[in-house]
Amino acid sequence: MKIGLMLSLVYFVAFPPQGLTQIVVNPPLLGRPAVPPSIVFPNPGQQFVGAPISVPAHATSGPPVTISSQTRSVCTVSGQTVSFLAEGICTLTASQSAADFDVAAPVSQSFNVDPMYMTNAMLSHSLLAPGDPSRLQRLIRKARAGEPVTIACIGGSITEGLTATDPGHRYMGRLASWWPTVFPRSSVTIVNAGVGATGSTYGALRLQRDVLSTNPDLIIVEFAVNDPAKNPGIYQDTYEGLVRQILDSPQHPAVILLFMTKFALPMDEATLTAQGWQSPIGANYNVPMVSFFDAIAPELTDGTIALSDITSDDAHPNNLGHAYVGLFLANVIQNVIDEYPDGVSPSPIPPTANPMYSTDFEFTTLQDGTGGEGMPLDPVSNQGWTALPTGTDPVFGYAPGGLQSSTPGSTLDFVVAGDQILIGDLNYGGPVGQISVSVDGQPATIIDSFYQEQPGVWWRRLAPVLQNGAKTTHSVHIVLLSTHAAGSTGTTFRILCIGTGGAQAQ
Repeated sequence: MKIGLMLSLVYFVAFPPQGLTQIVVNPPLLGRPAVPPSIVFPNPGQQFVGAPISVPAHATSGPPVTISSQTRSVCTVSGQTVSFLAEGICTLTASQSAADFDVAAPVSQSFNVDPMYMTNAMLSHSLLAPGDPSRLQRLIRKARAGEPVTIACIGGSITEGLTATDPGHRYMGRLASWWPTVFPRSSVTIVNAGVGATGSTYGALRLQRDVLSTNPDLIIVEFAVNDPAKNPGIYQDTYEGLVRQILDSPQHPAVILLFMTKFALPMDEATLTAQGWQSPIGANYNVPMVSFFDAIAPELTDGTIALSDITSDDAHPNNLGHAYVGLFLANVIQNVIDEYPDGVSPSPIPPTANPMYSTDFEFTTLQDGTGGEGMPLDPVSNQGWTALPTGTDPVFGYAPGGLQSSTPGSTLDFVVAGDQILIGDLNYGGPVGQISVSVDGQPATIIDSFYQEQPGVWWRRLAPVLQNGAKTTHSVHIVLLSTHAAGSTGTTFRILCIGTGGAQAQ
């Protein structure tokens, strides 16, 4: 026979002369963690009137975090979305509350809210073309279902975020902050494939590696400043090839073409942005297009917004400039949200239109440096050239790596496939030299590496050495010359990459 014993634990403490007092020890509170909880609430940093953000505050354990505003005349909170009403200092407090849990100590953050002049006209002018909505509808359906999405961008130093103070203030960071304000159940991953000092020539070659390989749901393309505003030449082919690569990729991502601008008064579209020749390509494929130039030029012209308000140089937007871009991009998506009822199937994706210029760069190859940026430069013969990894440049520590020589007569030989061939070099306003490039034994092309526009500055230039050739493999022979351009004093040359277009069907 089993006998069960129930024992009650009772403590008796003597307090003479009153006698005995019984004290019962209560069990611990339910849900109390072994380690006290804490709240993680990063300071959002500088914000702007009229540009809401989602605040990523959370606790290490216990009940959910509640965000409240201590300065409601400046900022208000709904859930974890913060709206900014007026210029001033916004103070937010993140806290927990529960009767039977240990809770973390509240955490407060204060930051500046700066003016952001915005009119309906600016927002309207920013939408150069709404384009076909079918691809964005698929993005929206996915987000409404609470699924994670990936948004990628490709461009130059503007997209890279050169003069933004931190990633959250880049235009993609602003778009990421806006995303949960409309899709609170859908997480967003940002892929920033911006590379400074590059145009669509390099962009078309690296799109598959840097962007399409991440399986994005939306791609934003920004090359209107780094592609030439006038006389685009091969850039028309590379820009169109990049767009066609996106449209014809198996995942069918949405695409928005973004046309940024340099900053100078008077605001002249013909000299400050490539929008004039890029936008007809976008129109040919009926894709959404955003014009930063069209939105901001009238305000800069009449003095409502000063150049110093949105840029610290002549080419790159500051935090406020990026905030505008983020709102303009969000506006494109919001317009489709407003016109696309929940529960309705997306419109069919139309077939890709016939090319406006060419399909030369819809299929590409790329050998790219020696600094971990993809398939390395792989010559079949190398006489006198040394591999220089990215980040080891003696003048520009951050410059891209490649094969470099200062000894005239040094040679390289490559075998590549395609009907277009581009050679990338470090175009530098310093002591650099020249190479001759011969394809299949034909008369050589001379490439000069001296960047005459800005001494002391480098640029990743890609020069065509074969255009409209045969769709086959080609032998490329490179020789470092003893000559150099007027203004240069040396013979150093760095080859960054070699790429081809028309690489399909060899």
